[in-house]
Amino acid sequence: LVAAVHRLSADERALFEVRSRIGMLFQGGALFDGKSVLENVAFPLLRRGVQRSEARARARAELEAVGLAHALDVYPDALSGGMLKRAAVARARVVRAPVCLWDEPTAGLDPVNAQRILDLVEAPRHRGAAAIAVGHELSTLLPRCQRAAMLMDGACLYQGPVSGLVEADHPAVRQFATGGLEGPL
Repeated sequence: LVAAVHRLSADERALFEVRSRIGMLFQGGALFDGKSVLENVAFPLLRRGVQRSEARARARAELEAVGLAHALDVYPDALSGGMLKRAAVARARVVRAPVCLWDEPTAGLDPVNAQRILDLVEAPRHRGAAAIAVGHELSTLLPRCQRAAMLMDGACLYQGPVSGLVEADHPAVRQFATGGLEGPL
């Protein structure tokens, strides 16, 4: 990987550097079918040049944190939807990135595991990391958020404090925030 990075153009190297500072949870998990859960979680560390033993140790710790210590050698096709989500959360957290992007972190999870995952999603903020979560389950996400934004049709309809969503100028924002049936949505 290091040799490959040196062959990149200056723009590509800059992009690689930016990407290396971001942890990402993809909505569908995006785990590799041909890798065990442990290998999937260790993968981003190995790509960053972390020694294999350290990568595996950090991956084990993250899998323990999401309740999957028993599934290290299991492959993604043998996991339930909730277990897949938790493995993907562990992979996003393992890099300890200063910016974490969470796409639908609680989708498909039961209420207990959703709260556990939100605790894990929120934890990097205590070490100064920024967390950006995208989701539709506002009652679950908003109590843990400081700020909110609503995007629709490529436009940002609202950006500001969570408390301002229900009084937003745009009727679609108010409707979405309250779950009301009346309105433009």
